[in-house]
Amino acid sequence: MNFDPIGIMVSWLVAAGLYMVSEMRQQMPVDMVSQIPVVLVFLPVTALLIALLIPIQLIFGVEKSRVVVSGVCGAIGVSVIAFAKLVKTNVLSAFSFLNHMNGWILAGITVVVTVLLILLSYAISVRIMEKKEF
Repeated sequence: MNFDPIGIMVSWLVAAGLYMVSEMRQQMPVDMVSQIPVVLVFLPVTALLIALLIPIQLIFGVEKSRVVVSGVCGAIGVSVIAFAKLVKTNVLSAFSFLNHMNGWILAGITVVVTVLLILLSYAISVRIMEKKEF
């Protein structure tokens, strides 16, 4: 089982580049040093998405796993919107506490959660491979 660190890094660089371009398009001065924690958060998120994809690919195969991952992302989006409707608040205001957190603390929490979820993904993938018949 390989999490492809080069693919993760390339995906992260693309996401970080797109983020920086979007920040610059707002025509406000961009302080690169203050953006480092934000850009570092993209790396564990990218690794998390790849960790989600691997067990799903092992179960459903390459083609069907793309549909399943799209469905999972759609279900997460619908769940967030439904949650916002239930509590009758703006989705962004529900997560406004993240704006007040120190960026380094947020990045650290994200890394720890991602490592735990990657380990869970690994355990699930190993169990799937043990049950497969070749």
